[in-house]
Amino acid sequence: MKKSILKVLCYMIRDMPKIIQPHINMILPPIWQLMTQPADMYVKVMVNGSVQSPFAECDEDDESATFSSMILQHFDLIQAIIESGKFKSTIQNVLTDLIYIMIVYMQITEEQIENWTEDPEKFVQDDEEEGIDFSIRVSAQDVLLILLQEYESKILPALSEALSRHCVVADAEKNAGNPNWWKIHEACMLTVGNYEILIAEQGEKGENAFNLSEYLNLVRNLMNQEVSSFLSGRCIWLMSQFSKSSVYTMQLLTEVLDTTLNYIGGDKPIVLRISAVRAVHCFCENLEGAPEEKRNILLSKLTGFFEGILALAGVGKQNLLNLILETLQAVISFDHEFTGSIQSKMIPLTIAVFLKHHADPFTLELVHDLLKTLSQNSYCLQPLQEKLIPTIVSILNLHREQAGSLTPATALEILQTLVVNCKPPLSDSLIENAFPAMVHCILRSDDPAVMQNGGECLRAFVHVAAEQVFKYKNGEGLNYIMQVTTMLLNPTNNESTAAFVGKLVITLITKAGNFLGENIDLLLKGVISKLQLVNALNVAMSLLLAFAHLFLTQMEAVLNFLSTVPGPTGEPAMAFVFGNWLNRHADFYGSYERKVSIMALCKIFEYGVTAKDIRITSVSIKEQVKQPMSASKPRTRSQTVTEWVAIPILVKIFKLIIGELVYLQEYEIAGEESDQATEDDEEEPSQPQDTSVYASGRLFNRYEEEIENNDPLLEELIRQEPMFQNSMEENLIKFLQNFSRDEHFREFVGHLNEEEKNSLRRYIEINF
Repeated sequence: MKKSILKVLCYMIRDMPKIIQPHINMILPPIWQLMTQPADMYVKVMVNGSVQSPFAECDEDDESATFSSMILQHFDLIQAIIESGKFKSTIQNVLTDLIYIMIVYMQITEEQIENWTEDPEKFVQDDEEEGIDFSIRVSAQDVLLILLQEYESKILPALSEALSRHCVVADAEKNAGNPNWWKIHEACMLTVGNYEILIAEQGEKGENAFNLSEYLNLVRNLMNQEVSSFLSGRCIWLMSQFSKSSVYTMQLLTEVLDTTLNYIGGDKPIVLRISAVRAVHCFCENLEGAPEEKRNILLSKLTGFFEGILALAGVGKQNLLNLILETLQAVISFDHEFTGSIQSKMIPLTIAVFLKHHADPFTLELVHDLLKTLSQNSYCLQPLQEKLIPTIVSILNLHREQAGSLTPATALEILQTLVVNCKPPLSDSLIENAFPAMVHCILRSDDPAVMQNGGECLRAFVHVAAEQVFKYKNGEGLNYIMQVTTMLLNPTNNESTAAFVGKLVITLITKAGNFLGENIDLLLKGVISKLQLVNALNVAMSLLLAFAHLFLTQMEAVLNFLSTVPGPTGEPAMAFVFGNWLNRHADFYGSYERKVSIMALCKIFEYGVTAKDIRITSVSIKEQVKQPMSASKPRTRSQTVTEWVAIPILVKIFKLIIGELVYLQEYEIAGEESDQATEDDEEEPSQPQDTSVYASGRLFNRYEEEIENNDPLLEELIRQEPMFQNSMEENLIKFLQNFSRDEHFREFVGHLNEEEKNSLRRYIEINF
């Protein structure tokens, strides 16, 4: 019954705040009492197991679960109150008490100790910040993290006071002989670790809302008390979290690193060794940019850490293995020379993990990270290639039925990572062995994954060492490249095989255009042929961006090509390409892709208006336009009339530029609004203004598209291109303001509808 009442109150706070607000001060005291009263029984029964469960005489599992779910329901209600802007001051008055009780509920239970001791995999999984298990301990942490988000630095004095109270209680429990006194300290340290960024920031500002030095001294004293592996492990974990703090002395750093080195040894309990691995990961990341004295202290311990981590590699399963790989990545990134000294063990381990665990996508991603770091290390590159390339080549030479679970597609991914992170010239083994094996693997396969990964791998070869691959066997490399690219552009092949082929074409033209000669025309004809049958946006975008790049770099050449090569209907391909491009641009995604497209359109527009080139000015495309109905007929929503009309491409481009600028500004405003707490939870969220170019729903889609592409070749191109260094919004505003002084400006404005004119007035002070 209590649980059901809490659910109703939670619903009302989230969805009916105005109704419940006058009664909140009357409701909160019994809620608070209901949450704090069970805490004592929870600690005695579930945390410490010191008294018999009160549910023993009934159906214990059901009643115990109901008791736990009632506590969780309390936490859900508290979260709702915190997140509601209307009750923020109410919570602020009880911050210390709320933090105090949440830490009580965060204590490790006897059941968790038993499970984690028996199953290290479970310990690794549950101790992750994004652990998937839903428990009272995790839910209490969530409440504290929401408090951090809502109150930020205001929470630190309350945190300090709550910790002080807990320390007093823990000392009293210890003096009374309670063997579980350490659990509250462990929960306190977990809380402080979760607040690490905020605490570190206030320290840098010279504020003293939280006395970090005093608390670390407390942890230092607890670190060597061998009362529990969970307490000792949490101590070194917390000490590693703050290892880049200015309060960390050289003596303290040496002491903590020595303790961590002791804990990672093979004779220690597994949970303590795992905690030591986590601490090593944090030390390596935090001290990478530290003063040389501190770096040298850690460097002197790295060999011992590496050996301890290596000994754990064969003990655990997937979760522990992934933790080990993440930590090894931090270790080998810390110092090049040290990594060179351990390459004889590190490289075989990385290859072995790849061969055994390639089917796990997360583990495979970690292997890619390790290979990237090893490839970029001059001490490791040669031995890595000597050991890895023969393995990759042997997999690529297998036919599908021979490959088993380790597919050529996966091997091509690994080869791409190796090539991308090498500096030219590429080694003989890559050019003479891996390159031809890759090509033959792609050409004989009908597997879309092999074609896609193969295309990306070929792009890596061309990007890093174009001259080497084109001159392979006196020009045989050029034939190989054209065969693979033509195959990927084959209209009869699966559409997904061309998802990234546009990037390959762009790389070929920009990096190796002087080697291609007349083959450039063949590539672009292949792009047009593929474009005819493409439905998927990502594939069409990839293909169209090849032309966008050419318009940015080789305007005259691409205009000649599109005006002389026939399209699907027999007319010049210019209208076909622009019809696809301009009608799809509003849906393009990815920061790089959008910028390339809109900047190319700006350049085409500027050239077309200035040069009056008939190859551009004579081209029109079809688009749907809303037409007003006859005034004599009644209008209804369902009777909106649209018809296809021809529109010059320069007019369409002008509309797109305005629409892009409107979107960029509305996206920025929407982002700012989403960061502010709303005063009235019942108000409808404001909707972005629709335009004739950008359909409703664009804002959500564009937000998703801001996720970074994990493409090192693309990142390098972005760094090299000046147009990516400036704000796109500023570029477009400047472009429109410059064009407003052009004699043709009013002619183009005449093609705009009222909504587009109003949008344009935001950026240009002119009457039209």
